[in-house]
Amino acid sequence: MDSDNCKLPAVPKDVTKDIQSSNICQVCGEKPTIMYLGVHCCSSCKMFFRRNADFDLDTHQCVFTGNCDITMNSRGACRYCRLKKCFSI
Repeated sequence: MDSDNCKLPAVPKDVTKDIQSSNICQVCGEKPTIMYLGVHCCSSCKMFFRRNADFDLDTHQCVFTGNCDITMNSRGACRYCRLKKCFSI
């Protein structure tokens, strides 16, 4: 986020629907359970985003290399990179 005055929009109410099993969570690769904000995702990544959407990426940083691989098994290792991936989708 480049602007110091940039404010995140309020997260709208959750809109869910069944997802075909051939898709994957666009954040971590797990089988998705819902469509959230237009993205196929698992419930874990959905709740992660809802809890962390106001986390300021400009004032925090990755504790590793800044380019962590977010997978189903590693998604809990780096909050910064997981949220960065959520915003990039």
